[in-house]
Amino acid sequence: METEFEVSVEVINIISVVSAILSFGIILMIVIAEWHLLKKAGEKGWKALIPFYNLFVTHPLIGMSHIWFITDIILWSTDLLLTYIVDTPELFSYSVTLVALGFTIISAVIYISKLGIAFGKTNGFMVGIFFLPFIYLPIMAFDRSVYDRKAVERQRVKPVENNAVKIRRLESNLITIGGGLVAFSLWNLLKFFLYSLAFKNALMPIMEDVIGMVSYGIAAGFFVINFVLYSYVGISARSDARGKKKRSTYIVFLFILILIHSIVIVVDYFSFFDGTSTFFSSVITLFIDGTTLFIMVELLYSCIALKKCRTAEGGSHES
Repeated sequence: METEFEVSVEVINIISVVSAILSFGIILMIVIAEWHLLKKAGEKGWKALIPFYNLFVTHPLIGMSHIWFITDIILWSTDLLLTYIVDTPELFSYSVTLVALGFTIISAVIYISKLGIAFGKTNGFMVGIFFLPFIYLPIMAFDRSVYDRKAVERQRVKPVENNAVKIRRLESNLITIGGGLVAFSLWNLLKFFLYSLAFKNALMPIMEDVIGMVSYGIAAGFFVINFVLYSYVGISARSDARGKKKRSTYIVFLFILILIHSIVIVVDYFSFFDGTSTFFSSVITLFIDGTTLFIMVELLYSCIALKKCRTAEGGSHES
């Protein structure tokens, strides 16, 4: 009679064999699809069989620089070196892994986007390639789509944007992002007070102490100041877009907020390793703070670019 342990081992072995077969089938489907895609683009299909070299060949065909491919290889080689060969601090090794992973994801998104354009595919189809390449790549390889060299060439030519059109685009950025910052700051303030109400029973004993009262007051003051600064920057950006804001003081405050948020992200990053929060909550927090930082940097760029465009527009009118 088989024991429970023997049955479990047998089930695990079956699952492993099935997983290996499925993995091999998926890889085989992707390689066959790449073979036919290279043939569509006028290249020899056998080049899809050689790892790394297939990407090296494909990059110029879709209008993507080899720099992306080379940088990706360097980052992952460095990561392997630091992880398995060189004795380095764990935190530094994790940092390199995260940088390599982030760069690979960005590179993959750009690669798929350019690949889709080269074969005349829609954005929805490109999303399908990203998440289900073993389904969508064979579809693209064996359907009636053709390689469009002119579309690839058009990607390499950067269109010259009219100054008036650029001003309208930047003004739209300021209005949209400015409104988003106001909403974000209001949500943070409401979230603080909602948490205070939800956990008031736990806070009451703490606030009986003078130190507890002061600590809570400082925290509340921080969120209020945060709300005022973000709201000021957001409202000022929207006013600037509409031509109602003459001074650029809010840009200085925006730069300060970006510096503070950069420090916050560094703290979030170290929370991965100090055990003060769970991995999932750290990832979510880091994602939200990173997105907010990116949006603020975009707002800063749009503000400065709008000033320059308006100056150039005024100079062209005077001349």
